[in-house]
Amino acid sequence: MIKFTEKDNNKQFISINTDENTNIDIIVQEIRKQYPSLKQLHIIFDEAEILIPLETGFPYGFSLNELREYIKPIAAATVTHFSVDTEEPTQRYYG
Repeated sequence: MIKFTEKDNNKQFISINTDENTNIDIIVQEIRKQYPSLKQLHIIFDEAEILIPLETGFPYGFSLNELREYIKPIAAATVTHFSVDTEEPTQRYYG
């Protein structure tokens, strides 16, 4: 799980969470190919999770539901969004 610092408080992200046997690099490459706007963002990832920052006014070119549907045939993954709350045990607020 990716950890945050106090400077990340209240930032929002789309999370693509997979099991650790999934090749995250392939998923990142595929979503950047499908959604060229993501090439401009700093996507954070580790062995089991990809985080796409949500920035006000950024032209993503897709909805969260569209991303969920796109990911389904590529990998078994859960696609959600959250705000960083460093007071929460998981540092994530799903609201």
